[in-house]
Amino acid sequence: MRKVVSDFWVLPYKLVDGGRVQPRLIFKVSLAALLNESHAEVPILEFDGSVDMFKPPHRVVILEDAVAMVEAGMTHAVVANKLAVTKAEVGYAMKLHRLMLANELNSPWVPIISADQVRENFKRVRNPRFRFLPLEGSETTKHPQD
Repeated sequence: MRKVVSDFWVLPYKLVDGGRVQPRLIFKVSLAALLNESHAEVPILEFDGSVDMFKPPHRVVILEDAVAMVEAGMTHAVVANKLAVTKAEVGYAMKLHRLMLANELNSPWVPIISADQVRENFKRVRNPRFRFLPLEGSETTKHPQD
């Protein structure tokens, strides 16, 4: 396994509309290590992957279906009926979609790269003595997927 997975991070993520900080596993796989040296430089055998280590909120689960139905002209009540959820959940999904469009995001999850993004979640960050210091070798402005 160590030959195949070269990079492995558990990083904090948060929804663009707020909520809890959630861990996401990000890794880089290189299958070329399983082959002989002649295929070592084949780029198709390398890929990045991610695994969410949590159950996503309901507004994220129904996001794509709700957006497609609302853009097709259905009301929130009809969409809620078809998806077997409440109108409020459809509204939350649409609010999330609007925030994604405003911030030009493809995913509702954004990486936590500064202490300012988690001030309301962690009490320790409110302590004036606390300083956000990433591990040596990582930068506060750089994220593995950037």
